[in-house]
Amino acid sequence: MHAALMWTINDFPAYAMLSGWSTKGKLACPYCHMHTDHLWLKYGRKYCYMGHRRFLCRDHKWRRNKSCFNNETENRDAPVPLSGNDVVQQHASFEQETFGKTRKRKRDDDNKWHNWRKKSIF
Repeated sequence: MHAALMWTINDFPAYAMLSGWSTKGKLACPYCHMHTDHLWLKYGRKYCYMGHRRFLCRDHKWRRNKSCFNNETENRDAPVPLSGNDVVQQHASFEQETFGKTRKRKRDDDNKWHNWRKKSIF
C-alpha cells in the first residue's frame, strides 16, 4: 500500500485530493500551515505567496535583495513543521462538512486555523 500511495501522489493538486489538506487559499502551504505569507492580488483575484526566501540560508544574497522581491528583506527563520501528533490533533478536531446541496450559509474562514477540507479514506 505504501508503494502504491508513493507513486500516486505526484503533484500538488493530487496531494490535496488524497490528504484532505486544501492547497488553495490563504493557508495553502502544508509546511508553513498558519505562517503562510499570502498576498491577495486585487486585479488577478488570486493569492500570491511571498515568504519563500525564508527557506534559504541566513547569509544568502537573495535574503537581502529588496528590488527583485517585495521591497523587503527577509530576516525570519523557516517555520517549524508540524509534528505528527500536531497533525493528528488538528485532524481529530476537524468536523467533516456534508458535500452536495445544503442550505446556504455565510463562510467564516477568517477564524479557521487549519486548512483541512475533508477526511481522507487513507
